[in-house]
Amino acid sequence: MNDTNASANFLSDGTATGAMIISNIATDLTICRSNLTFQKNGVIHEPRDPRLFVQISFCLEGGLSWSYSDSSGEQSISRCESGIQYGFLEDCFSSFYAGQHCEGLSIGLGRERFGEMISCFRSRHASAADFGKSTVISPKVQLLIKQLYGQLNESSICESLRPIYTEGKILELLAVYFDERIGMGSRSGGNPPLSREDCERLLLAKGIIDQKYAEQLTISGLARTVCLNEYKLKTGFKQSFGHTVYGYIVYKRMEAAVLLLDSGKRKVKDVAWLVGYCNVSHFIKAFKKQYGRTPGEINRTMRD
Repeated sequence: MNDTNASANFLSDGTATGAMIISNIATDLTICRSNLTFQKNGVIHEPRDPRLFVQISFCLEGGLSWSYSDSSGEQSISRCESGIQYGFLEDCFSSFYAGQHCEGLSIGLGRERFGEMISCFRSRHASAADFGKSTVISPKVQLLIKQLYGQLNESSICESLRPIYTEGKILELLAVYFDERIGMGSRSGGNPPLSREDCERLLLAKGIIDQKYAEQLTISGLARTVCLNEYKLKTGFKQSFGHTVYGYIVYKRMEAAVLLLDSGKRKVKDVAWLVGYCNVSHFIKAFKKQYGRTPGEINRTMRD
């Protein structure tokens, strides 16, 4: 995996602070991470790898605006939006203004490796024109991007294994993203797409559960905290994370319980209380449902 700091020129001359790093992950797979604050108005010229056929852009903070040397008109995406550009992309020109902050991720795909996948996506998507339209980044995709960033910054991974881990995370992100886009293009019923604000509030709800799963959380209380109605919280959470709200609370409790039991130093009733259960039998039932074994069996195994 080769990294290039493409922002060196406009950082050295005081145009911006931050970084823009281009990483060649594998054949026909490149990512660009940018986190920049601009000190003056201007344009960044980014040469394109002629092998890249598709670019997927995610705006995480601020806004991104760009145009290509072979096309007319400027394209842009705002915070928590994404866009897809299709075709043999020429040099890219990104415009910015003094005081602007932007954080983004773009993934470049080559035709030789990903052409069949892109053809499938195009055939099932609503129309080719939709490639240029921006869409809100779902909470699930936002989480995958955070995991990818964590992977890229993880120092404990063996350098010889890092490319495999990183490529795996990117491919997982692409699979989920394209699946969601196909769903948008073919949606004839069911749940409507989530707004940017809804996505942010659902992520906040998930974060609250991640931190406070041992407390007596309620749907009504979570809904008030994140400023969503209860119906949107329940349907949006399931749509975004694959769990019901209560199902995810139980999942986090069981996850924590396993770690506590693994030490072999705590009694089952103590673990039940620590992860939020007043009734030990309810804890044992939930644990066995998730893991197929009782917490007592786990505890005895660790003590032996």
